Amino acid sequence: MVSAKRRNLANQNIEMKLSSQGQVTIPKHVRDELGIGPGDFVVLRRDKAGQLLVEGQRRMTVAEMAGSVPNRGKPFPDIREEWAKAMDDQADRILALP
Repeated sequence: MVSAKRRNLANQNIEMKLSSQGQVTIPKHVRDELGIGPGDFVVLRRDKAGQLLVEGQRRMTVAEMAGSVPNRGKPFPDIREEWAKAMDDQADRILALP
């Protein structure tokens, strides 16, 4: 899951050099403005007026996603017990292999 911050950087003249592998280094002030860092995504798209827009899509952490998925009525300790049993069963199957 990603969250997006959108900025139109059309009013700024930002120069980046393209490497032989087709990569660019985004200046720190632009990364900061977009709220992105290592592992995040940058999306370039054109709006209806034809202007190129830059979108920074930051990956959300588990802590940020907490509460975004319903627990289907099971309390967390019950889910933890089910997970532990499933892991034990998997380990038993692996150890039983010839």
